[in-house]
Amino acid sequence: MEQTKTENSSSRFQNRINIYISYFNILYFFEIFYLTILLYIIFGKTIALLNVTIFSFALTYHIIQLYYKSEMHRKIQLLIMDVHFAIAIAYFARLILTLHHTSPVILSIIAIRAVTTICEPLFFYVLTNDTIKQKFSP
Repeated sequence: MEQTKTENSSSRFQNRINIYISYFNILYFFEIFYLTILLYIIFGKTIALLNVTIFSFALTYHIIQLYYKSEMHRKIQLLIMDVHFAIAIAYFARLILTLHHTSPVILSIIAIRAVTTICEPLFFYVLTNDTIKQKFSP
């Protein structure tokens, strides 16, 4: 009986992985906003607005395609998570080494990056599983 519950929850997780990853990707909008703030400071309003527009539309399209189990977007998601994980780890290392005072904005970015850094290896593992690969359309 216990094994059946585990199999049912595992099967349910595998069948709904596209939904979980689509919701997870919403956290990347905070990264876009953080990048936009940095671009506004460095390059000005026009470049920052262009950045938020392009990346927001691209991420929205990507989330929709993941929801509909696009194989190409599964691969793009793996690339995004790989790059973001490396950046987030480097960010945490710099944060630990500098130990400067942080503002509430930086604390929220740290919290969001912590959540994504914890979840990305799990989703990376799941998205490279052969059973999950077969559920995404080519």
